[in-house]
Amino acid sequence: MEESVEDVMGLRLLAKGHDRLAAAERELPAFEARLRQLGYSSRAIHRAYRVLCGPGTIAEALAVLNEPA
Repeated sequence: MEESVEDVMGLRLLAKGHDRLAAAERELPAFEARLRQLGYSSRAIHRAYRVLCGPGTIAEALAVLNEPA
């Protein structure tokens, strides 16, 4: 059975998403600690982390951190 281009692309996107999530989980303690030192709330940190775990960019995560509570 031959894989279609869509199947291959879907698998690549899935793998990329998994890699991104694994990296985010690995860096979470340092991410949290540094943002707490900078005075961000737990809620803001959690929201920014969710942005980074998904398809969001660093710029989008920073925007989330700076939104009013």
